[in-house]
Amino acid sequence: MKELDKKEKDWKVIALVFYAKTTAWILIPALLSLFVKNFFNLNSQFIFPILIGLSFGVSCYGIFKEVKNYQKSL
Repeated sequence: MKELDKKEKDWKVIALVFYAKTTAWILIPALLSLFVKNFFNLNSQFIFPILIGLSFGVSCYGIFKEVKNYQKSL
């Protein structure tokens, strides 16, 4: 019974760590683009979508990287 509980706990920890990493790859680039826009007072209407597009690309790369690492660990 203890072995089953340990396996279940390990699975949950792995899933939560994977979730946290992928969520971080989404939030951090988006927040950085907002910070850059506000820090440099970029009031132009075309720069903010470019920054968000770049953050989307970084997020896609990071999530792809995390999925590959997760598949290797299986």
